[in-house]
Amino acid sequence: MKSLRHLSRGIRKFERALLNDGASKIRYSGSRSVSVRSEEKFIRGPNQETIIPSPYGPVTYPNSKIPEYVWRNVNEFSKLTALECGITGRKYTYGQARDAANYVARSLRNLKFVEGDVIALIAPNLPEWALAFLGILEAGLVVTTINPYYTVGKYALENDRADV
Repeated sequence: MKSLRHLSRGIRKFERALLNDGASKIRYSGSRSVSVRSEEKFIRGPNQETIIPSPYGPVTYPNSKIPEYVWRNVNEFSKLTALECGITGRKYTYGQARDAANYVARSLRNLKFVEGDVIALIAPNLPEWALAFLGILEAGLVVTTINPYYTVGKYALENDRADV
């Protein structure tokens, strides 16, 4: 209970620092302080959302699809462990992961899903989640992820928004 109160206090300090004018510092229980950007340095997006720019400058993205990028060096590492379940210890090598994602993609195409269809992925944090995610993208489909702990009402709202 004590650590929960401590966490709550830290979050409130962080929120206050973000809302202050000018740069401010947050002091944690350790001796280190963390600089917080002033609100003046925030950027407003096209829908008036707040965007905090990266202190590292612009990010460049590869000109490829996610599955192509993930599997680009799979042959070099095909026998090495790519995914491991922290609970059961179940492991997938890069080669096995690549084959499993490809199987998901082929299966979805065989089920007559067409490019652009939206698939809702509802699963806990397991290695198979990543395999399903990559397989859906590989099939040319759109994936929307949904937390398995959502209520029925929240599922309905997410499905409606994503046009699943």
